Amino acid sequence: MQKVNGYRSYGFLPIWTSNPAPEVQKDVLTQSDGFIEYKITVKNPGSVYPGVDSWPYTLEDVPGFASVVDVTNFQLISAPTGISTGVKTRGTNGYELAKDQPLADGQTETYVIRVTYKPNATYNQANTTSLACTAVPTAGSGGYDDAKVTTSTVGPDGVKTSVTKEDNACAPLKITQAMTMLKDVIAVDPTAKTVEYNIAVTNPAASAQQGWITDTLKFSDAVTITPSPAPPLMERQ
Repeated sequence: MQKVNGYRSYGFLPIWTSNPAPEVQKDVLTQSDGFIEYKITVKNPGSVYPGVDSWPYTLEDVPGFASVVDVTNFQLISAPTGISTGVKTRGTNGYELAKDQPLADGQTETYVIRVTYKPNATYNQANTTSLACTAVPTAGSGGYDDAKVTTSTVGPDGVKTSVTKEDNACAPLKITQAMTMLKDVIAVDPTAKTVEYNIAVTNPAASAQQGWITDTLKFSDAVTITPSPAPPLMERQ
């Protein structure tokens, strides 16, 4: 006979069936100009003792986007039954998506979030490097986003400890780069009474864009435009 944790044991040792800690996986679902959607999967990996549920978990999401943009909206698009969806407010540690959520043995739950962003005053549209993800995604690059699932487990000594697991995903930020226009006077002929202007339109984006160029003459009332009225310049590019 021997004693284990103060109890007599006759020829066998007690087995401690501790609850498993949930696992979390983060993936990019879709992206467009100004927003990215992510899928978060939380799974109870199952215990070697079937039927043992995990401890309830808390799920938080922490966007770590590049500093050239600001997160303007965070929305929980879909969630397990019983969890409220909609716009979320950031807390001290991030956006809380679930709190004390039970997860049965072998069960999987999924969440879909949408993070909306816009460029801030530090954004330079000529610097596309700031929009990309690093080779190993890190906070502060592209559309980096981190999901954390925290649960508690009780060891053989009865002490409860907190366990946090996390996973991240990153997508390059997409920002519509607006065309720019510059207008200059290039020639004035006092004899012919003509003025020539040059209008330069630049597209800084990597792909083609369409826009309207409109020019309207607003000379002094003391000046007569010929032919009169002068037709406006309007060209679609």
